[in-house]
Amino acid sequence: MIIPAIEKNLSIAKEALKNGEPIIYPTDTLYSFGALATNSKTINIINNLKKRQSPLSVVLSKISQIENYGLINKQYESLIDDILPGKFTILLKSKKHNLSPLVQSDSELIGIRIPNHPFTIKLVDDLLEPIITTSINIHGKQPLIDIKKIEKEYPQIKIFYDKNRLDSKGSTILNLSQKNISIVREGDVAFPILNKQRINK
Repeated sequence: MIIPAIEKNLSIAKEALKNGEPIIYPTDTLYSFGALATNSKTINIINNLKKRQSPLSVVLSKISQIENYGLINKQYESLIDDILPGKFTILLKSKKHNLSPLVQSDSELIGIRIPNHPFTIKLVDDLLEPIITTSINIHGKQPLIDIKKIEKEYPQIKIFYDKNRLDSKGSTILNLSQKNISIVREGDVAFPILNKQRINK
């Protein structure tokens, strides 16, 4: 079922998530599977759809919420302010939290996104808890970017859309858990600050 990703439909997405349903929603990069980050049963449904179990990132609505889930090195505070909301995922050493253990899948790091997308940010804000984010694909295959193909593949899932295609390389993933920044994956946005950061260490 395709549903416009507009404010009046936030209640539909919120109800689905609270009822334990996975949803598909837009970000500022790709369409994503979503579930409450506290709901292991729904996350497991998504892992089965993707035919893999790996660490998942979570979507927050505000930078101030990051410290509830990850340890922020003070030297990266201004960087985080600069790049979020935006097309970045940051990896931090995890704090103790109430999220599903499937989110980290035994990793000591937690991945955090604040996508620059009003529907998704407002949804998480209204829920008062994070949702997971992971691309629409079976493990090892390219993400689905066309809304009609997504609907054909997953007709049983509520799909919230704003564009017919979200063509993207995904978010740029930065590991900020160590003294030096490392780029885990370069997505839509290059990270030219990297060399300067290393020089300054």
